[in-house]
Amino acid sequence: MTINPILVVVIAYFLLKEPVTRTKLTGIILGTTGAVLLTLLSSQPGSAASLGDIFLFINALSYAIYLVIAKPLMSRYSPLTVITWVFTFGSVFVIAFPPTIPELMQTTFSGLPTDIIVKIIFVVVGVTFLTYLLTMVGLKYLSPAVSSGYIYLQPVLVILFAWLFAAMGIAPDYTDAVTLEKTGCMLLIFAGVFLLSRTVKKPTESIQGK
Repeated sequence: MTINPILVVVIAYFLLKEPVTRTKLTGIILGTTGAVLLTLLSSQPGSAASLGDIFLFINALSYAIYLVIAKPLMSRYSPLTVITWVFTFGSVFVIAFPPTIPELMQTTFSGLPTDIIVKIIFVVVGVTFLTYLLTMVGLKYLSPAVSSGYIYLQPVLVILFAWLFAAMGIAPDYTDAVTLEKTGCMLLIFAGVFLLSRTVKKPTESIQGK
C-alpha cells in the first residue's frame, strides 16, 4: 500500500499534467522509507504473503487511478454527489458479484451479536462512507498526490489506537511491540507527509503593470 502515492504521482503526471517537484519527491521517498521499514519491522517471519502482496498492489493501483480521475469531478460536482454515484455503482457490483450471493443468502442476520452489528455499522459508515466522502472533500483543495500521501499515517495511527484501546481495556495490549526503531520510522512518515502537504500552493496571478 505504501506504493500508492508513487503510483498517484506517476498517473497524475500523465493524466493531469501535475508537476513532480523535488519537495514532493522527497516527501514520497521519506514516507515510503518509513512505512516500508515499519512494515518490515512488524512483519511475522515465515509468512507466505506473495499472493496477498499482488492483491494489495492491485488495490493500490486501483485506488491511485480513482484519486486521479476523481480530482477533475470536484470542480463540477459536490463531494456528496460524487460519492453517492460511486457507492451506488459499487453496491450494485458487490450485490451482483456471484461469489457473494450464496454467503449472503446463508447469513442469519437476526442471530448477529450486538457488538458485531456495531462493528459492521462502523465499517460501513465510518471506515467506508465517511472515509471516501472526506477524501472527496479533500480533493477539492488538495492534489491527488498530497491526498494519497496521508496513507503513510495509517501505521502510525494503528500504533496510537493500539495504545488507546489497550488502556481502555477493549483490545489486547500490543504496546510492547513499539520499539525505538519503529518510533524512528514514525518520524520519517510524519516528515514525508509534512513535505507532501507543503507542495500545495494556491495559483497566483501577477497584477504588476495592470
